[in-house]
Amino acid sequence: MKTTNPQHRLLALLSIPAFLFLVIPTAIVVPVALNDSRYITFPPEGISFGAVAGFFADRAWTSALTASLQSAAIAVVIGVLLGATAAIGLHGRKFPGQPAVVDLILAPMIVPTVVLALAFYQFFISIGMVGSIVPIGLAHAVIATPYVYLTTRASLAGLNPALVRSGQRRVSVPVRCLSCAMSICPSSCPA
Repeated sequence: MKTTNPQHRLLALLSIPAFLFLVIPTAIVVPVALNDSRYITFPPEGISFGAVAGFFADRAWTSALTASLQSAAIAVVIGVLLGATAAIGLHGRKFPGQPAVVDLILAPMIVPTVVLALAFYQFFISIGMVGSIVPIGLAHAVIATPYVYLTTRASLAGLNPALVRSGQRRVSVPVRCLSCAMSICPSSCPA
């Protein structure tokens, strides 16, 4: 899509250094990971998948990968459910204490990560959940929820409240939820 707007061109021009800042490390790490040498060398001497095969052959690495994927799945499911539900539920509604509710949802973004980690650790020790994947997933869900909330709220910003009301006709609860979701979801997706 070609743009003639000078602001869009300026934004595209300014985004190139950020893009390069994110891509160049990956462009270096991937060839180094596939290096034929036993030691880290750049530029690579040859291409070999030995390090990748060694990763998947080592039980310690694969169990760590499995634990990370399990905790990520827990965090994603809970974070998306809580964040999106909160954004949809608070969209277009004003009530006393609403700023306090929004502040509570956004609090994990404001509190330093080290403080959150220590608080989570102390909490999970007190209830005896240390040593499993579930508390790690729950802690990451708490951290992810504000980001989901903000993203969903931004998507809903241009949504016509009449669409939401039309999706909340007086029908059974499952049909009402499906109807409301069908009226909100297409409008909240990026174009």
